[in-house]
This record gives sequence, structure tokens and C-alpha cells, in this order.
Amino acid sequence: MCSPGHQKRMIPPSPFRVVGRLVVFLLGGCLLTCHDLVGQGLFESIEREVNRIFLTAREGVARVWARQGELTTVGTGFFVAHDGSLLTAWGVVGSSREVAVEIDGRRYAAQVVGGDRRSGVALVRAAAPQSRYKILAMGDSRCLQPGSPVVAVGYPLNLPAAPSFGLVAGMDTQFLNQFFPTTHLRTDVSVSPGQIGSPLLNDHCEVVGMVVMVADNRRITYALPSQALERIRDDLVSYGRVRYGWVGVEVEEAPGEMVEGKFARISRLIPGTPAASSGLQAGDILYELQGKPIHYPRDVVDPAFYARVGQRLSVAVLRGETLLRFSLPVVERPIASENGLLVAPSKERASEEVRNVNVSRP
Repeated sequence: MCSPGHQKRMIPPSPFRVVGRLVVFLLGGCLLTCHDLVGQGLFESIEREVNRIFLTAREGVARVWARQGELTTVGTGFFVAHDGSLLTAWGVVGSSREVAVEIDGRRYAAQVVGGDRRSGVALVRAAAPQSRYKILAMGDSRCLQPGSPVVAVGYPLNLPAAPSFGLVAGMDTQFLNQFFPTTHLRTDVSVSPGQIGSPLLNDHCEVVGMVVMVADNRRITYALPSQALERIRDDLVSYGRVRYGWVGVEVEEAPGEMVEGKFARISRLIPGTPAASSGLQAGDILYELQGKPIHYPRDVVDPAFYARVGQRLSVAVLRGETLLRFSLPVVERPIASENGLLVAPSKERASEEVRNVNVSRP
């Protein structure tokens, strides 16, 4: 849900909201001609709005160069702190030792503070004076919904920074047979090589996501939501890596129609984990995690991602007709665990996680 600040703030009319209403209007079966749209000044308004966001945000966006041996990759990043820290895609920097950040045509040496291949995020710190860049504020990605307009600002190919306009099309936990570590934003924003790592901005010029993947011949762009970016950034700053939580439960989709529409069943408790001595049993129907209803195995993805090491996880299950509640300590996921989820899909259903693609190699 949106934060209280976003709910209460008085927001002036925006062409972006007109776009959302227009989409609904068209889907309702009514058609507008180009003459009608131009007459209303909608196209001009959208152009002004996108240009405003671009001009406001571009000083906080940089081109990122990384070299490993003879291979150079190029992407985009954006500044998140006054010490020169910027977020970019793991697929851009990887384990490179030689990294540079380009601002307005001038390059500055940089170092990788930490990275996380699983989420596709890296934190880089550039030796650039504060006067050369601005910090982009984080927005609340929970306020987004299908139809929400967004603007990506990045560096396509070897060209100057440019905006790309599009709409949020949905929120997914997987693409085809590839599972995401948390819910991703699916958009129709057009992304070119070099724009992986671009910030996704709302009409307040706030970052609501970061482009991490393109699919289906570039017709679909996936972005990691700002809420997830902040969770990852905090761990990278504190530990240089992401500490994923783990309690050692695997979940499978139960066959047939279960009680109260619940289809997520505990299939296995991993020996030596908090779950093994918790009182949970294989065959229990997962009812709630952290107070949130669970219907399918995919519903465990976000509670798993956002649980922090050292917290306690509240779990409610149905055993027969009895509702039972448990509280488990969250520990750090072992590096060699099957897929690292706090509460995991069963091994048979697990698939290779999404990796970053579409970086530019000049």
C-alpha cells in the first residue's frame, strides 16, 4: 500500500494521470482520433511532463563502465548518497575490478562496494565531487498499479542520456519458467543496450524501480521495485553483500481444491534449520506469513525477500481443521541452499533465477 505521506499529499493534476484514465477509457470501448487528442493538447502535455522529469533527473544518472580483461560492459546507474554511491545492475559491473562512472562526458574512477547476483543489483562508489551529481530520491513503489505511467532515464548505446516513457503493465514473481527473488514491475518501457540499471521514475521524479531485465525481444522490461532496492542497498552498505533470511521450509502447490482456497502446502522441513524444531510438519497447509494471507506458493516470495536476519517470522498453518500459529527465528541463508528462499518452492518446481541481460559491450 502507499505510504501515509503519499496518501495525504495534495497532488496537482498531471498529464500522467490523464494517460491512466485514457487507457481505461479506450479499454471501455470508446475511441479517440489523433485529432481529438491533439486538440486536447494531451500529446503536448505528456511531452512537457516527460521532458520535465528527464531534465530534473538526468544530473543524478550516470553511465557506468566496467572492464574485465579485454571485455568492457556499459550500463546506467543513479546516485543514492552524497558519498558518490550509486546503484546499478549487477550485470553491468559483475566482479570487475576496473570500474568508472561517466558524468557529462567526464569519467571518474569508482569501486564496487558490493553486489548481489541474485537480485541483480550492485552498489558502486565514484570518486566524483558532489557538485557533479545530484541524489535521486526514492519513491514508494507500492503506490504503483497497472496503468501507472513511468519514465526511465538512461544511456542507450554510446549516446547521451535519454528518457523512455511507458506504463506499468503488471507485477510478476516469475517470467516463463524463471523465478524472481521478489515481485518485479513489468513495464512496456523501451530499453536499449546500455540502459540496464536505469532508474524508473514517477511524476514526482522519485525512483520507483530500476531496470534489471528485458524480455520477449525487448517488448517487456522488468524493474526491481524501489522498496526492494532500499532493502538491498541497506545490506550492501552494511555488509557488502545481501543477507537473505531463511527458516528452512519448502512449499509446494497442493493438488485439488484445499480448505478456504489455500493451495500452498509444506512439503519438507530442512534438517538443522529453525523450521525443523518449530513444531511445523510436512503436509501443513500454509495459511499466513507475517499476517499476510497465503494462497499459492508464489505468495511466499515477498515475505521471504523482505524478512531480515534476526527477526522472527510469524507462520500460521492449517493442520486438518485446526489453525496453528508459530514464531520462528530468521537466520542467514546458507550459501549452498537450493534456491535461498525463506520459504521455498519445492525442489521439483524450482527453476534457475533470472540473471541480468542486455548490457552493452562496445
